[in-house]
This record gives sequence, structure tokens and C-alpha cells, in this order.
Amino acid sequence: MTEHIWVAGGMSEVGERLISCSRCGMRRHWLGARDACPWLSGERYRVHEPRETREVTDGALRWSGPYRREELRPCRRCSALFRRPVAMNTAHFCGPTCARQQKLERISARVAAHAERQRARS
Repeated sequence: MTEHIWVAGGMSEVGERLISCSRCGMRRHWLGARDACPWLSGERYRVHEPRETREVTDGALRWSGPYRREELRPCRRCSALFRRPVAMNTAHFCGPTCARQQKLERISARVAAHAERQRARS
């Protein structure tokens, strides 16, 4: 057993889904994926232990202030309540992490739709 923890890793340039190990970053289709996860041995590679986004300090997850004097609004992605910074006219996400994840999901969906249209043409 390889002890890799496989998670979705986005889309390739040709629209295929990529799956990678959340510990060591090994892609599932690489030859090294058959071997034991190097994260477990810790001898050959220096990799960092994966961490949940919520373990990061709260300041790193939120937009920096000063904030507007308005009611709290829910994030469109995680439903956390947040207040918009003064510098932003529109903010739909509680911080850069949620905004980045939403952008990646939108791009992945667009690439998948394009790949599907290309397959339908063939």
C-alpha cells in the first residue's frame, strides 16, 4: 500500500482531471505513484505536512482593513460573515483564499466545458 492521500488537483492543459497526493504532491499517473509516499519516510525528501486552510491565522484568510461601516455579509463560497474593506467596491468572498479557490473552480469548469465541446466536434 502506498499510503498516498489522493485529492483532485485541477485540470491539465488538455482538459483532463489531475489527481495528486496531498502530502508529497505526486501525480497519480506518474511512475513514482506506485511506490510508498516519500512523506512517510521523511528521509529522501523534505516535504511539509499538509494543513487545513482554517489552521492558518485568521488574519491571513481575511481581507486587510480598514473596513466599511456596514452590516456583515456572507461569503459566496464558505458562508462566513465578513465586512468589506474600504478599498473594495464589490467583494463577494471573505478573503483572498476563497476568492482564489472560486477563480480556480471557475477556470476548471471552463476548461472542462471547452474540452467537452472539442470532443463533441470529433
